[in-house]
Amino acid sequence: STSTIAVSASSATSGSTDLDYENITEQQEEIYSNDIGDWNICDALREYFCENGVTNCQHIDSDFSASEKICPGETFTRHCTKSLFFREQLNGEKVKRDWLCYSPKTGKVFCALCKLFSKDETTHLTSTGYSDWRHATRDLSRHENSASHGKAIEVLIRRKTSGQRIDKDLVNQFENQKKYWHKILCRILSVIKLLSSRGLSFRGNNEVIGSVHNGNYLGYLELLAEYDPFLDEHIQKHGNKGRGHISYLSSTICDEFIELIGQQLLQQIVNEMKQAKYYSISLDSTPDIAHSDQLTIIFRYVLASGPVERFTKFIPISGHTGMELANTVLQFLEENGISIKDCRGQSYDNASNMSGKYNGMQALIREKNPLAEYIPCCAHSLNLVGQNAVNCCPIAVSFFNFVQQLYCFFSSSTHRWNLLTNRFKTCGIPTLKRLADTRWSAHHDAVNALQKGYTTIKEVLANILTDENTKGEVCLQAKGLSSVMDQLEMGIMIEIWSVILPRFHRTSQSLQDAKLDLHTATGMLDSLKDFVQSLRSRFSEFEQQGKDITCCDEYQLQRGRKIKRNKKWDYGDAEDADADMTPSEKFKVNTFYLIIDQLAESLRHRQAAYSVIQERFSLLLEMCTLATDGLFSKARTLVTQYPEDLDPLFEDEIVQFASLFKIYQSSPAKKVINESQELQMYKFLVTQSLVGAFPYTHVTLRMYLCLMVSNCSGERSFSTLKRVKNELRSSMGQERLNALSLLCIENGLLNELNLDSTIEEFASKKARKANV
Repeated sequence: STSTIAVSASSATSGSTDLDYENITEQQEEIYSNDIGDWNICDALREYFCENGVTNCQHIDSDFSASEKICPGETFTRHCTKSLFFREQLNGEKVKRDWLCYSPKTGKVFCALCKLFSKDETTHLTSTGYSDWRHATRDLSRHENSASHGKAIEVLIRRKTSGQRIDKDLVNQFENQKKYWHKILCRILSVIKLLSSRGLSFRGNNEVIGSVHNGNYLGYLELLAEYDPFLDEHIQKHGNKGRGHISYLSSTICDEFIELIGQQLLQQIVNEMKQAKYYSISLDSTPDIAHSDQLTIIFRYVLASGPVERFTKFIPISGHTGMELANTVLQFLEENGISIKDCRGQSYDNASNMSGKYNGMQALIREKNPLAEYIPCCAHSLNLVGQNAVNCCPIAVSFFNFVQQLYCFFSSSTHRWNLLTNRFKTCGIPTLKRLADTRWSAHHDAVNALQKGYTTIKEVLANILTDENTKGEVCLQAKGLSSVMDQLEMGIMIEIWSVILPRFHRTSQSLQDAKLDLHTATGMLDSLKDFVQSLRSRFSEFEQQGKDITCCDEYQLQRGRKIKRNKKWDYGDAEDADADMTPSEKFKVNTFYLIIDQLAESLRHRQAAYSVIQERFSLLLEMCTLATDGLFSKARTLVTQYPEDLDPLFEDEIVQFASLFKIYQSSPAKKVINESQELQMYKFLVTQSLVGAFPYTHVTLRMYLCLMVSNCSGERSFSTLKRVKNELRSSMGQERLNALSLLCIENGLLNELNLDSTIEEFASKKARKANV
């Protein structure tokens, strides 16, 4: 298929005092096809291709299927070939025929120069097209040596060097004005990049230069103009002129510029994905300020520098079934020319519509591509582990309820809050924190503040009780909280969770790293499980610490009257298991062991979900320790799993690579502490230019490194959504939302993007009439 090129016809009106951009460039816009068979010769077309060349119209890599024909006297077909586009010299060197263009529509070739500048229509290369493939080599050689072809080249050179146009002076004026507006657009682009990358608003209450209510966009331009005489002169000359006067400072131009940049940035991400080939996908949704459910789409793929996770767009959805979500994703992939067959992983939260074995989205995606392995979000799984451990034990539930009640008691009154925070400041103690609704590991902050300020909090509660101005209801609440803090069970629970929660918190933070790989993530969960199990023998330590912090040596069971159960109607002679247990032993067995065992078992259960895919790629982690037979076996298994990606030659290739990588690893200067072994292998292949020597090892590493182990990038995109579409911008359109969100989230890629072409495209699309 052929594409089209939007250009503009040039014309001028003599004696005009205005430089008419539309007349020169876009008032009579024509669509110039890159198929030479569709050309309708005019001066504007000649000028465009004289300036830009005809390389895009040659179609040298076409399949030439439309050119097939049977020449007279022959029984077989001939067609155009790529060799016709090159002239072979006597010394054997080949020179490209830059003037020869193939028309996929007509299946013929043309001389572009003669078609543009020659009036000799006696040859088919100039008029209707040439297709005598039997004599093509001879006729093309004759044509390029003909007088008419030489004259066409002469006309082309003359037009390029001297600008032979009847409106030459006007065009020169246009070019000067074009440079002027290019400078203005560069400054506007810098302001747009600054505001969008920080998620700031653009508009204000008006668009008046000098007004304090004209918004960030005009305000930043005014600030820049104070130190930029060129921009200052432009604003003084063109600002506040009203509708119809061109200044490029209006909100309309700004919005169109944002949309163009957003489109180019999205295209850059799509191009990166296609180049990387293998990718993983992650989805999540959240309602925005306008109560529209926004689905975020995140992709992970591997560049030369390593794995990256990219946000693409928000898609408004009305349904949440696995089928609806899967269709939304598949439609997005199809619109952008991304093959679902190249997907190697999926990572969502543990909701049933996502993770369901039969009707969940992951199952429906795997119907399209069985190699798209589902990997539950590690960070979300860790949250569920903590929640399950708390819910299994009533005392643990009561403990965290008390932590929340304590925070609410002080934060609901500015007087009580000031009493507490003033004491905390003098002691260097962090302020009380509420329990997080979504991140269970953030309970660490709340328990940490409670542990460090335990004594101070009790003192403040005592002061509130003795204050004559305190209301009776408040006194009652303070007395209840103080009595709970005097219990030994409370002190023990604080000490237990003060040890467990920091490790959960740090592990959760590490699992949210966008560059984390599967083996590292599962290794962290396994090490956390071992740590939790090691706490089982430390109950005596926690009990003593609880006694120290509460100044209490008795459990609540020892303080109250012991009620004996009537055993008259008991069946048999079975003894009550708890009958002879001390209060300390009962707390250890029924609370402490219950929490520890539940945490360890939940971690083991969650970790098992990654065991299959982890074992599949285990040869990468164990490469330097496995024997040759072990490498052969694991490599053979991997080839069986990915027959369309890996060749059986991979079995021998990986053995040689393992030996080479051991030598590389033995050098201390080559060790990178913050990178996994798999990432080091990948970078070793790329930086040492060894991809050609170990192609299937490179493929294996790319498939492994593209696996996404958490959907935290999607959660982070929601923070940008809340910032970009807030209560003051709740009516924002979907296209503008996606463009601003993309510029903000992918600001690093935005800074690397070359936007010169965007400026040129914008200037060509939005040329205006400007006074000379």
